[in-house]
Amino acid sequence: MSRSSRAAGFTLMELMVTLAIIALLSSVAIPAFVGYLKKAKSAEATSLLQKLYAGSRIYYLENRQFPEAAAITPALGTCCISGGDKCAPLASQWTDATWVALQFSVDDPHYYVYQYTTDDVRTNFYVRAFGDLDCDGEFSTFQMMGEINSQYADGPAGTASIYKIKERE
Repeated sequence: MSRSSRAAGFTLMELMVTLAIIALLSSVAIPAFVGYLKKAKSAEATSLLQKLYAGSRIYYLENRQFPEAAAITPALGTCCISGGDKCAPLASQWTDATWVALQFSVDDPHYYVYQYTTDDVRTNFYVRAFGDLDCDGEFSTFQMMGEINSQYADGPAGTASIYKIKERE
């Protein structure tokens, strides 16, 4: 019987080699893709912290002090409770006087919760974002800070960079 008269198809060995190659590629590609997704999600924290930082500087230039502290908004852990990994955007959560003074709210579904803290005399501030991207109860933290510095006539000085702890958690 010649090869052309036999049924066309793949041998078991060819199929096993193909599956092994697919498994190898998947073992590399899937973790890289998951890491890429988490990095894309963490861009939200970076962007909104910069907005909070800028809002705090503007507030200082107009009032010569920073606004009072604001609690973590929405409450820590609420993003994962809603059945997904995002917090629902509720306008009522952003009515605290500090969020209004900083002209800050989150109007779209979001991965992070936000906090604004200051010292008792309101000469420095911290803006923070906390997120649990995989809903395992462990949070990543992003932070920026600013302070009054008499060397700078154009307003408060601070760290232009964002300090990150467990960035892709």
